[in-house]
Amino acid sequence: MRSRNIQFHLLYGEPPEVLPDFVKNTGIGGVVCDFAPLRVPMKWVSEVSKRLPPHVPFCQVDAHNVVPCWVASDKLEHAARTIRPKINAKLKQYLTHFPPLIVHPYESEVKCESVNWEDADNFLECDRAVEEVTWLKPGATSAFETLFSFLEKRIKRYIQNQGGPLGELSNMSPFFHFGQIAPQRVILGKFCTLSFKSETFIIHWIS
Repeated sequence: MRSRNIQFHLLYGEPPEVLPDFVKNTGIGGVVCDFAPLRVPMKWVSEVSKRLPPHVPFCQVDAHNVVPCWVASDKLEHAARTIRPKINAKLKQYLTHFPPLIVHPYESEVKCESVNWEDADNFLECDRAVEEVTWLKPGATSAFETLFSFLEKRIKRYIQNQGGPLGELSNMSPFFHFGQIAPQRVILGKFCTLSFKSETFIIHWIS
């Protein structure tokens, strides 16, 4: 991100309490947030939109899905069979290729402070008795490795036993949820080469 002139700032606190002031004090020209259908994030979005300066545009995207939820359906769906045709009808419009990540054309006068991750961890209020997840590693590299393992070794069992007690799992949900890989990139399924640190992956799977 730094090599592309994109800064990262970690703010402490709930978005409505800290984000509007940060925007005002730094002269940020626009705010984009992700969509989450839970009550707390939706409340945050509503409150942030009210507290931002009136000249600052506030946009929301649905990075968890290919077709945004509010586009896919305007009502509560009770079964996959009712929403699946609606999603498929809009895939042609939304299942597009990712644009290249270019160097950001504008310089910022705001100083980008280095993050003290130990302080950030101590700030979190969570149940410390819950043990660390050890069966997967975070990051894009691990996401692609898990995807390849699923497509090459486990997908047949997944199809055969889907929904049953012995059903095979793709194990992709954590990577989707935390933005390690985009569902859209998985669905596109093209032949490409991706490099992460010292490793290079040749990707080729059936779309």
